[in-house]
Amino acid sequence: MTVNDIVGDVIECTPQFGLRRILVENIVDYGNIIDSTDCLSPPVVVEWPAEKDAYYTLSLVGPDYPSRYNRTENTEWNYWLVANIFGNKWSKGEVLAEYIGPHLFKNLGFHRYVFLVYRQPIGAMKFDEPHLDNTINDKARGKFCIRKFAAKYGLGLL
Repeated sequence: MTVNDIVGDVIECTPQFGLRRILVENIVDYGNIIDSTDCLSPPVVVEWPAEKDAYYTLSLVGPDYPSRYNRTENTEWNYWLVANIFGNKWSKGEVLAEYIGPHLFKNLGFHRYVFLVYRQPIGAMKFDEPHLDNTINDKARGKFCIRKFAAKYGLGLL
């Protein structure tokens, strides 16, 4: 997380726990390279050490829009956001932003994509964010900041 500047660019500190993510046949790990064709669908497995009776929010963001070396104030892209997940049952959570696979732009180099899980402070919560369907050109996806979202709802990085 620090080697790839995720800490600083996306989050304030290194998460306490790692996630287990499997995209089709590839295991996603810190800093590994995944072909964009393996990211067309949501992961088949996402796991974290869930506490009994706790609710979580799962996020996939890309901090490098339009490129890692041409970042702007609204450079973070919201690829997936699922809230009100009881335990590890993310497929039964409330989808705030439907999954869209990471998309690459020609000649702009590698992009970073970051899976994050946050513990919700009071169980199931009411989120006032607009629902984002799987349209890739939705301007709201590019005006997202996971740090601000987490602060707004008092979410704790796992």
